[in-house]
Amino acid sequence: MVSGSGHEYTKPPPTPGISARGKAMKQTETPPFLEIYDEGRKNLYSEGNPTGNINLCMAENHLSKEKVRNKLQNETKGSVDLVSLGYQDFWGRLELRKAFSDFMERKLGGEVGADNLAIVNGAGSAIMLAVMALSDPGESIMVPSPLYYGFGRDVEGIPGAKLLPFKGLSRQSLKQVADGARKSNRPAKVLLLTNPHNPTGCIEEEATIREAVQWAGENGVHVLMDEMYAIATFRDTPVKFKSSLEIFTKLPPHVHLIWGLSKDFCGSGLRCVAIHTRNQDFKDAIVKYLYFFQVGGPLQNQVTGMLNDKQWIDNYITEMKNDLLTSCEIAEKYLTEYGIPFERPQAAFFLYCNFTKWSNKVGGELPFLSYMSKLRGGGVLLTGSTGIPEHKGLRLCFSSCSASNLEIGMKRIIAACKSIDDGTAMSDLAQSKM
Repeated sequence: MVSGSGHEYTKPPPTPGISARGKAMKQTETPPFLEIYDEGRKNLYSEGNPTGNINLCMAENHLSKEKVRNKLQNETKGSVDLVSLGYQDFWGRLELRKAFSDFMERKLGGEVGADNLAIVNGAGSAIMLAVMALSDPGESIMVPSPLYYGFGRDVEGIPGAKLLPFKGLSRQSLKQVADGARKSNRPAKVLLLTNPHNPTGCIEEEATIREAVQWAGENGVHVLMDEMYAIATFRDTPVKFKSSLEIFTKLPPHVHLIWGLSKDFCGSGLRCVAIHTRNQDFKDAIVKYLYFFQVGGPLQNQVTGMLNDKQWIDNYITEMKNDLLTSCEIAEKYLTEYGIPFERPQAAFFLYCNFTKWSNKVGGELPFLSYMSKLRGGGVLLTGSTGIPEHKGLRLCFSSCSASNLEIGMKRIIAACKSIDDGTAMSDLAQSKM
């Protein structure tokens, strides 16, 4: 018997169920490799745990994080003022938007303007908000493959749109995928592009971006430009990165840009990202909901001070690029020496590697990732593939740990591949010099 409030029950009343929308949110697909990652990160490498896993899965820059931490700590004094403790301008404080605008114009090119910016709490939040405003549930969001594994959550979870990966970024491929979407009663409403690209670290040529944007304009499709790695370019190559800001000077009304601190300033935990648009209808739509996407007032003050310190910014960017190149070359050396194919990146934090020769021998991608996470003497965590079936590369994040830890991780990867090649049991993997 259960008693309370004067009522007695022979058994507890049933718990109310969640809504249909809640059930759909529960069913949002999670990449299967994340289960391996979540389990593996419970046992991470450290000096006190030398057999822990080296995390080469998470796209973070741990090489330069201390520099940003120190700078923000220096900006802490005075950041908690009376204004910052209250409700903020839904668009973000004007001083912060001016700092973002000045930085973006100086480093990315073109014309921005504080009135054309909304500051929100993260790139995933920015994409989700934009997709809700630019598409209806069930409509398609086109994304070139391979693609960042989190886009499915950002696009499909709450907005209810349909992620549509496709191969190649040309007029022909765009037309083909859009025609297919229309025939399936899931018309394409947004083209989501990342440049520099995640997961390959490659840069799209200016002509390719121009053609895609022109096609989109002709076909009533919005373009969402994810340029979160815009500053993290570290190689002098024939194809130079050009932000959409530099390409178009003033963004066309169907193009919307996302850039922020998560990657270029090692701040995935800061949750401070700008949406830049000149589309008034889009602005009028998102302003109604920016309340739910705000950045804390004290942090807005700290970031304003950091972005306004031009000398510190210039020094930081130079050092950051050098650090990324050094670690990238460490990883490339090991991959090259053992003949593991990879895309040579020009930017970002990762190498897109083809481990198919070895994964096929252990039963496929997931068994291979699991095997790598449980190596005797210490494992390695990698990012699984996401996209159309023929794109089966694994992402190796070379900046997610120190250069010395990266060396340990790369040695483990090569030892594991050798073990697969010679048929040695996992228990016999060499542990020395790791």
